Amino acid sequence: MFHIANGGYRDPREAANLKRQGVKAGVPDICLPVARGGYHGLYIELKYGKNKPTLEQQVWLGRLLRNGYEAKVCYGWEQAKNEIIKYLNLECEENMKLKKIEALCKQQKCVVIFDLPGERWIGDGNAMYLVKDMPKMTKDELLSMFDVPEDKRNHFSFIEKCNVTEVNLNDTDPSEVILDRSEFGIDFHKHSYEPLETSKGISFICRDYLKPFDDKEQGYEIYERTAPDGTLYFAVKRGFQLVGIVFSMSFHTDAIKKWAAKFSELLNVAYAIREDEENQSSFFEEKENAE
Repeated sequence: MFHIANGGYRDPREAANLKRQGVKAGVPDICLPVARGGYHGLYIELKYGKNKPTLEQQVWLGRLLRNGYEAKVCYGWEQAKNEIIKYLNLECEENMKLKKIEALCKQQKCVVIFDLPGERWIGDGNAMYLVKDMPKMTKDELLSMFDVPEDKRNHFSFIEKCNVTEVNLNDTDPSEVILDRSEFGIDFHKHSYEPLETSKGISFICRDYLKPFDDKEQGYEIYERTAPDGTLYFAVKRGFQLVGIVFSMSFHTDAIKKWAAKFSELLNVAYAIREDEENQSSFFEEKENAE
């Protein structure tokens, strides 16, 4: 990390000499030339009091952001320190995300890679995730990174695609509708499934496929989308950015229908008993007060 000595007063001769050497007005004060979380490096413009970035500084910050750098304005050394620590932790978060994706692929023994212009997605066939800074790899290279022993790699399916027609990977979709999350879940075959109310009734999403998005600071929202063939799928977004696709799980079996009907019946019985007990309690309280 180093300081870029652009600030401060310069007499005209020194200023002209520095300009000839390549000094540019507006360049941020601090540079951390370390790649993290998909960024090439971090630049910080330091300010104090009520000072605001100049027009030249705003232009430079915008250019840096557009070219793959993180750029921040910080007021005081403490804010700058926190931003630097947060930035240095970005790669750890991305690695944790990749580890969770790795676990899903290993469980299904399937890896699907989508090499699209300017971005790469990876999944196990049931979900796909946008990943940063992941180089193009062969099957053996990727499974080696996933610590899969050589004698077990033949049991894995490895699929590479250069285009996606089944779903929309744009940040927006005309069909998308944000969904309300459920506090309830169904445990089925050692997995937890969350019921979501969609345009096609109740659909389920496996919570295992939401683990790569677990980040208390950033959070995420789930949207319903409809594929060209009418299939419903879920789009996971952070703010306005699409970061994942998860396909709906089907539980429309006779066993589930019978369980749901039985659960509803027992719930109605429990509510009736509770209401009767509350009425009796209210009756005795009124009687005691009357006496």
